[in-house]
Amino acid sequence: MPGTVTDDIQIIVTSTGRGRGGGDVPAGGDDDGGDGNGSGLPAIPRRAYYTAMQLGLAGIIMFFMALTSSFLVRKALGAIKQSCPDAIVAEFNFQSDFRDRTSSLESLLAVVQRMPRTKVIVFYENEQAHQLAKLMARFPVHEALAYPIDARKLEESLRRIPR
Repeated sequence: MPGTVTDDIQIIVTSTGRGRGGGDVPAGGDDDGGDGNGSGLPAIPRRAYYTAMQLGLAGIIMFFMALTSSFLVRKALGAIKQSCPDAIVAEFNFQSDFRDRTSSLESLLAVVQRMPRTKVIVFYENEQAHQLAKLMARFPVHEALAYPIDARKLEESLRRIPR
């Protein structure tokens, strides 16, 4: 094989003092269209980083709030099963974002329907009455009281519960 082998390697280093490559800065600046770090990308305002961090933290906080809420509901349902109260007073809040339920009250009513002595009194907003009617068709409710709650009606309802 024809060829030439040499043992000499020559390295040529030129320093511009900038530390980011060779060549002089063009007249009028480095003109890379960026933020001065040589990346060529436009500068991102610091406010954008703060906004992104806030959005990320809000999502994380919402996730942990949902976990905490479900934990508390599970603990409450366990306590209800153990104590078997005569009456439970709860609030109905229609939540359209649930796929298979109309509210978180369904979990409570599913547990209570296996406890025939326990009666449930539900508070609700008038504009949610039609959604509550759907729920009451599936689960037994002792009485439903619309807001604003009349204390006498609540007391009468509680007195009608057999002991």
